Amino acid sequence: MHININRKMNSSDITTVEKPHAVCIPYPGQGHITPMLKLAKLLHFKGFQIPLVNTEFNHKRLLKSQGPDSLNGFPSFRFETIPDGLPESDEEDTHLPFEPPCQTQRLLTRPSFSDRVMSFTLIAAKELGIPEAFFWTISARGLLCYLHHGQLIKNGLIPLKESTDITNGYLETAIDWLPGEDFGRAKYASAIILNTLEALQHDVLEPFSFILPPVYPIGPLTLLLSHVTDEDLNTIGSNLWKEDRDSVVYVNFGSITVMASDQLIEFARGLANSGKTFLWVIRPDLVDGENMVLPYELCQRLKIEQPTNCRFCCKEWGAGMQIEGDVTRDRVERFVRELMEGQKGEELTKKALEWKKLAEDATIHKDGSSFLNYHNMFRQVLLSDNNRNQLKTSSVWGLDFI
Repeated sequence: MHININRKMNSSDITTVEKPHAVCIPYPGQGHITPMLKLAKLLHFKGFQIPLVNTEFNHKRLLKSQGPDSLNGFPSFRFETIPDGLPESDEEDTHLPFEPPCQTQRLLTRPSFSDRVMSFTLIAAKELGIPEAFFWTISARGLLCYLHHGQLIKNGLIPLKESTDITNGYLETAIDWLPGEDFGRAKYASAIILNTLEALQHDVLEPFSFILPPVYPIGPLTLLLSHVTDEDLNTIGSNLWKEDRDSVVYVNFGSITVMASDQLIEFARGLANSGKTFLWVIRPDLVDGENMVLPYELCQRLKIEQPTNCRFCCKEWGAGMQIEGDVTRDRVERFVRELMEGQKGEELTKKALEWKKLAEDATIHKDGSSFLNYHNMFRQVLLSDNNRNQLKTSSVWGLDFI
C-alpha cells in the first residue's frame, strides 16, 4: 500500500483558515482500506482535514510495511486507531468478527465516510445529526444483489439446496420481481458512493435512484485521483510495461487469499511453461493448508460477490476469461497462451481498451460523469452551512471548485 498525500501550498499560507473535517472509516481489510485511502485523499484535496480510522492491527501492519515515519508530516491528514480485539500477531485472520467499538462515536463529530460493511457508524452519525456517506467498495451489481438478498431468502431461492445447483442451470433462474423496502441501514445514509463509472453499470445505477439515497459513482478512483491531484500512477514493475505491448502477465491473488502448496506449484509451472514474461506478487502467507481453493482475479469465482463479478466481467463486459474446475499447469499454460497470443486474447484486449477509454472520459474530462459526480457529492450532500462558508475561502487553499 503506497501513501502519498500531495500538498501544493505552504503551511504558512493557510494558518488563518480552519479546515472542515471528514472522518473516513474503512472496513479492516486491505481491499477496503486501499480504496478508502484514495477517497480520503480526494477529500483532503477538496480542503477537508481527514482523520482516517484504522484498527490497531492494520495500523501496525501499515507502519511495518511503510516504515515508522511514513505517516508523519501531514498535519491535516492523520490516522486514528480503534481497538479490534485481535491478539498481538501478524498472522491473524482479518475475517474474524469485528465488533463496533464505542471509541468510534467520539470520532464522529464531523461528516463521515464509512465503508458499507461498517454501517454501525450510521447510528452514531444519526444521533449526532451529521452527514454520513456510505462508500461501497465492490461493484454496483454486488450492491444490487445484497439489496435483493432478504427477498431471495424469503422466496426460497437461496441458499442453494444442492451442490449441483451451481452447474445444472439453476443459477440462470430469472428473477421477475423487485426488492422490498428492507434495505437495512443503507437507506438512512446521506449518500452512497460507488467506485465505478456510469457507462459500465448504468443499467444498475438507474434503479438505485428509486430505492436508495443519492448515489454518486465517482470511479475509477485511481484515475480520478491521478487527474485531480497529479498523483503518479507508476507502480512496482513499471519498467516491464515498457517492453513489447502485451508481453507481460501480471499475477496477484490479493491480500487474504491462500492456496495449497501443490496448487502453487501447478500455477507456477503453467506460467513458466507458457514462455511469457510474468510479474507475480506472492505474499509470505500465500500457502496455507491442503484443502484451499485457488482463486483467480480473471476469473475463477470463489465467494461473496465474486461469482457476480466473474459473470459480468467474462460474459457481459467481455474483459475476462474464466477458469473452471481443477487448475492444472496445462490449463494455466493454455489460458495464458490464449490470452497473450490467441484470437480470444485479442478480443479481450480490444474490449479492455474500450472500457479504459470510457473510464478516462468519465474521470479526466470536466464534463465526465465521475468528475461531475465527485464535485456534486460535496455540494449537494456533504457540505454543511459552516463547511460551505469555510470552503468559500478556497482561493487560500489553491483549490478549484467548479
